[in-house]
Amino acid sequence: MMYQKVSLVTNATGYAGPGATMGLHEDKWIVAAADPSFVDPNEAASFVAGRADLHTFYETDPLALVAAVLKRFGRIDALISNDIVPDPIRPIDGSSASELREVLEQGVVYPFELSQAVLPHMRERGSGAIIFVTSTTARFPMAQVGIYGAARAAATGYAISLGQAVGPENIQVNVVGPNWMKNPTYFPDGWEELMPGFKPKLDNEVPLRRLGRPDELGALIALLASQKAMPLTAQYINFAAGAYP
Repeated sequence: MMYQKVSLVTNATGYAGPGATMGLHEDKWIVAAADPSFVDPNEAASFVAGRADLHTFYETDPLALVAAVLKRFGRIDALISNDIVPDPIRPIDGSSASELREVLEQGVVYPFELSQAVLPHMRERGSGAIIFVTSTTARFPMAQVGIYGAARAAATGYAISLGQAVGPENIQVNVVGPNWMKNPTYFPDGWEELMPGFKPKLDNEVPLRRLGRPDELGALIALLASQKAMPLTAQYINFAAGAYP
């Protein structure tokens, strides 16, 4: 019996969300796109824009979100945990413990809870793919984004360990670490004016000499979600236009 696979993408309007939903939709997935903004029906309708097999969810609690998707579709074949940590430029020196807790809650605790919520279903079915979207700062720490990078590193470490643990159950887990990628959260329209010091670095230090595109990231995520390259699991994949090898 043929069936259409179902993917769940979190924070669909930000960071890797637009690219992930695009790539999966083009690859003929049913896409459950979750975003807090979709509590507004107009925002949800604008995002869907008439595309069949693209469905919106606004639940923010991980257990409630997974339950809502399973109730509607009966399955989740791939989870794309696209976690947004706002205000990444926070120096370690002078930051408070409460700031650290806030960042860890957004960048580590939430994806942990989300993946733990979907795992029982994937285990029951005997397959599944989980893709965590973190950042290159997980592997290449930078002083100006120290707390942000610490959260990304923790999530990356958890994801790789999870991949090692659930590999025998035919569940594939990987981490994609973007940087130098066009996206509405960290490299939005007009980023050259917003971050004037970054353009010279892009022109002189980044091998591709341009930002990665959302559709390019979406193509990678669709491949990882398909489980067609199953031996590629428990890995961190750098997606940074050739930077930070």
